[in-house]
Amino acid sequence: MRQCAPATTVARRPALISYRVRLADLDRHLFEIECRVDDPAPEQRFSLPAWIPGSYLLREFARFVVGIEASSAGQSLPVEKVESSAWVVRGAHAPLTLTTKVYALDQSVRGAYLDRRRGYFNGPCVFLLPEGRDPERIEVALEAPTNPICEAWRVATALTCVDANAQGFGVYAAADYDELLDHPVEIGDFESVEFIACGVPHHLVVAGRFESDLDRVAADLAQICAAQIEFFGRPAPFDRYWFLCLAVGDGYGGLGGFAVQHVVAVPGRRLPAVDRRVPVRRRRLRHGGNVHGRERRVP
Repeated sequence: MRQCAPATTVARRPALISYRVRLADLDRHLFEIECRVDDPAPEQRFSLPAWIPGSYLLREFARFVVGIEASSAGQSLPVEKVESSAWVVRGAHAPLTLTTKVYALDQSVRGAYLDRRRGYFNGPCVFLLPEGRDPERIEVALEAPTNPICEAWRVATALTCVDANAQGFGVYAAADYDELLDHPVEIGDFESVEFIACGVPHHLVVAGRFESDLDRVAADLAQICAAQIEFFGRPAPFDRYWFLCLAVGDGYGGLGGFAVQHVVAVPGRRLPAVDRRVPVRRRRLRHGGNVHGRERRVP
């Protein structure tokens, strides 16, 4: 097995919005997410997207928020739910921390998942947005799990690394909220391999049970990626690319982001044929030059 290299590392600079992700309870499938706003509004509104880019159906991720509380300057503040996916905190005169617990048992490419084998989440499922702050720089701290069964767990994500340990737990950054939502995170004892295509580092990560020669898969995938980049023209519009794959007993699916592709598949099983009448751009084959502009995330 080859270790995944960390995502691109940058020098640390202040962020007005920061998140902290904890694997709170593996058996109850709960993530705990803190959102800290350094200079909150007197009436600070938070919202969670109802859909995820690349899968244009209403998902209503807010229904998986099973706990929420707020504090500022060491004092608890009331949290009022004002819409199905929006909350308001009033009266914060110092940095405000909103803490949510999210139930995670959706193993599809669209959701969040956590148990004793692995963790995974998409940004729209877990990161509440402080209203009006979506253009600002964001930091995310991924806490290492304390449960002994997670000793070998690592992190795979295309988010920009600021300060992380050898297993990938630590601080990551996003230029804005859109970028944050476009970078899912895989956590677990996965297999991984790195390869280069047209000078760009690519990472293939496979979680779940499977039997395969990843070096051979990577060699084939490198040729496909290089052909795609060459077809649309160099340079590639990204400086790294990640394939996050989950091997399952039944099911399939895929979802692409700017610098990441998440795939769920049954090892060795042929996937249903793609309808060739659907244009490539609508199938969101975003690798190489065929990268869509980032859409605004609508709560």
